[in-house]
Amino acid sequence: MDRTFHITGFPIWFPGTNSQGWKGDPLGADRKRNARYLRSMYTYLQAHHWDKMAYIYVADEPSSQEAYNDVRARSKFVHEVVPGLKVLCTKEPQVQKPSWGSLVGWVDIWAPLWPMFEDTAVKKRLSAGEEIWSYTALCQGRPDTPCWELDFPVLNYRIPMWISWRFDITGLLYWSATNWASTLDVWTNPLTYGDQYNMEGSLLYPGVDAGVQGFITSIRLKQIREGLEDYEYLTILAQRRSRTVAEEAVKKIARSWHDWDPDAKDLLRARAEIARLILAK
Repeated sequence: MDRTFHITGFPIWFPGTNSQGWKGDPLGADRKRNARYLRSMYTYLQAHHWDKMAYIYVADEPSSQEAYNDVRARSKFVHEVVPGLKVLCTKEPQVQKPSWGSLVGWVDIWAPLWPMFEDTAVKKRLSAGEEIWSYTALCQGRPDTPCWELDFPVLNYRIPMWISWRFDITGLLYWSATNWASTLDVWTNPLTYGDQYNMEGSLLYPGVDAGVQGFITSIRLKQIREGLEDYEYLTILAQRRSRTVAEEAVKKIARSWHDWDPDAKDLLRARAEIARLILAK
C-alpha cells in the first residue's frame, strides 16, 4: 500500500477562533499567544519544507464594515508577525460596497463564491502575483452555477474543475466533508444543513453502519476526483500543445460559472478528445 501523503495545503486558524475565523480576540487578549503560535507553527512548517503550502484563514465571508476592518487588521498582524504566511479570505476581489473600502493589499489568496466570480477583477489579482481559489457553500447567489447538493446532477461536482482551469484558479475550498451533526442517521436523512440542504458539507458517509471501519466515499466525491484529473489532463495538453489548444477544448464544455454544458456525454467526449490530442504525434 502506498502510504505517501499528498499534501496540498496547511490551513491555519488563530487560536481561540472558530473554524470560520470569528469569535475570540486574536488581536487583543489573545494577541501574544497568537504571535507565539504563528511563529512556532511557521518555523515548524519551514523545517519540513511545507511553508509554501501554508495559509491562514483570517475570516469567513466578511460582509460588513466591521468585518472588513477586522480582515485588514488581522492581515496586518499576520504579515508583521510571519511575513511569509499567506492570508486567505473567502471573498471576491472586487469592491462590494465603496464605503467598506477594498481588501486588495491585505489578501494573498482570494476564494470567491462561484456566483460572485468576476473575470476582470480576478485577472488583476493574478497579474499582481496573488492566488485565486474558489469555493461553494449552500446555494448562494445565482441558481445557474453548479451547486453542490444531493438534489442536483452529479455533473455539478465535476464541471467546476473545467471552469477553474479556464480562469487559472488553483485551489478549491469546501468547508466540510463530514457535516453530519444535524441528522441522527445521514444514510436515511440527508438533511445535513438546516431544513433544505441535502448533504451540504458532506462528501463522505460513516462506514460503521455498513460494516466498514472508516469512511465510505460518495459518488459525488469521486466526481470531484474525476474533475481534478480533467484539470491535470488540460494542464498536460497545454504543455504538450499550447494554452490555446487547451482553452478551445475547455470552451466546448465550460465558458464561465454561469455558462456550461449540462450534458455529461459531451464532457466525456471532450475528455476523450483531450487524451487523443495529448497522445497525437
